[in-house]
Amino acid sequence: MMKQLTRIACAAVMFSIHGLAAAQGIPPPEQIMAENDEDKNGEITREEAESSGTPLAQFFDQFDSNKDGKITMAELKAFGG
Repeated sequence: MMKQLTRIACAAVMFSIHGLAAAQGIPPPEQIMAENDEDKNGEITREEAESSGTPLAQFFDQFDSNKDGKITMAELKAFGG
């Protein structure tokens, strides 16, 4: 019973995060990647984010969860997109 309640709570949190991202006008991860990944290698570097003209550069450190200097699709999706 406790595991089921935990799963339900986790699902509710994930849906809330996704809804919050949508409400704040955060584009879907696919759009963020397409607009910022200049060399189309599936990763966004800080330099690409800064030169893209999108707001991603301001939030780069929040998206780059493993702090390797690149944002991947997995990191974009984990952020709530």
